[in-house]
Amino acid sequence: SPSARAAAGRRRCRGGNGGVSLAVVAIGSNLGDRVANVRAAFVALGELAQAQVLQSRLYGSASWGDASQPDYVNAIALFDTRLHAHALLEELLA
Repeated sequence: SPSARAAAGRRRCRGGNGGVSLAVVAIGSNLGDRVANVRAAFVALGELAQAQVLQSRLYGSASWGDASQPDYVNAIALFDTRLHAHALLEELLA
């Protein structure tokens, strides 16, 4: 269940984990093939993590601030990483 996975993730992040932390990454797209873009992001995260990536369901949401923008497709990815937060952010933005 999602709450069991979240609890397991909190335990992993508290230490005794060999330097592995649980990363939680929000993904969203509102351009082009939005579903394909989000699915491609899951694949890219799997390559970055070199580990299994747990994937949420895809969710739709209206754009915020500019109603003329297309709606978003959003998701959440969870995966273990040995990267520190700033190093992970740099990899995600590369």
